[in-house]
Amino acid sequence: ACHDPAQFRGKWSHQDKTPDCTACHVAHGGGEPKLLRANLETLCNQCHDTATKHAHPVGGDILDPRTNKPMSCLSCHDAHASDHEAQLLADRKRDLCIECHSTGH
Repeated sequence: ACHDPAQFRGKWSHQDKTPDCTACHVAHGGGEPKLLRANLETLCNQCHDTATKHAHPVGGDILDPRTNKPMSCLSCHDAHASDHEAQLLADRKRDLCIECHSTGH
């Protein structure tokens, strides 16, 4: 009732695997931004073993050139739902990568 349900609908959705918001969020507050249960990297790695798959470097010392903030899983993925494979923010074959990487490669 508090959130726009459209942000949770897409071809790929976390709700398909984690229908309960409390898997990631603390409803009445916590020490992390956006009411998260833990820091983002810890939270994502509880279910996703990024070390065994191709993963973009993330962390405080790697800045997203679009925002000048540290790269995180959410730099490329939508945590709730997306119309793009793997809940990416754009098409992985080209559109997502060229947001930061030169097309001259």
